[in-house]
Amino acid sequence: MSAVRLLPEGRRRDSPPRCAPNILREVRAATGGDGADLVIECAGVPAAVGQGLTLTRRGGSYLIIGQYTDAGDTLINPHQIVHRQLDVVGS
Repeated sequence: MSAVRLLPEGRRRDSPPRCAPNILREVRAATGGDGADLVIECAGVPAAVGQGLTLTRRGGSYLIIGQYTDAGDTLINPHQIVHRQLDVVGS
């Protein structure tokens, strides 16, 4: 397993995450088309939760640790968790 870190350039720590529109394509290219073995959401922005689901490979793990305050709701497709056999852990 190799580590891939993709961060938008020029982002300040206090600004919301802004991923490039082609982030999924970049992750797939870096992982041989599969997606990441492990995705860690630590942005604290609700929209990042759904985005992380798309970056995780089938059978991969998704750790959600950035949602320690109630920043609001977000839309996700729970079928993707089951269909792609993801391990989703909150801590």
